[in-house]
Amino acid sequence: MNMYNVTLVQDTPLGKGYIMLPKYMPKKWEPKDSQFHTQLNYGFQSTGNTTVADSDVTKSNMIIEEHKQELLDKLHFGQSDLSMEEWDDFLLELTDMGLITNGQRLEAMGHLIPIPDMEPGSFTVTYEQKSDPYDAYLPSNWKGDPLDFIEKMDFYLYKQMLGAKLNHVGTIGIENTRKTYSKIADIVKEILL
Repeated sequence: MNMYNVTLVQDTPLGKGYIMLPKYMPKKWEPKDSQFHTQLNYGFQSTGNTTVADSDVTKSNMIIEEHKQELLDKLHFGQSDLSMEEWDDFLLELTDMGLITNGQRLEAMGHLIPIPDMEPGSFTVTYEQKSDPYDAYLPSNWKGDPLDFIEKMDFYLYKQMLGAKLNHVGTIGIENTRKTYSKIADIVKEILL
């Protein structure tokens, strides 16, 4: 699915530089009211050391059951033909319900890609030769199937995590994003079953 506009902005002996933008404007999430926003931030903050309490899982399952038909409709009943914009709308709905945070929504869209934890003042250089700029851009893996997309994104982060560990670099940010992918995949599976 060609959902991105690609513009070549630089062509040098070291490689080509592109700007890739979605053909749609991702929506801005705004809390419905301040009490809801406070409850959402208090109850569902994502940290590396947080474990999900049984009551939170029960609450999530109840919310999913209550809105299952609406959520199934947003997922096109699992037909694997969602546009990236429809996926974003679905994730916005989960955010409004308090099942995920807006940061988790952006991670699940592929807009926030964590990098290995670096020491202050250090840097890393990576280079991959790609013949097609879409190959280098993770959201280009979107083919209309949210679970397939999350699986590919998670596998990419798994490889990044292994590389970071080989270089003796921390991986907390990557691990947290992989937890987000797992959480959202579980929510989608719960809805589709």
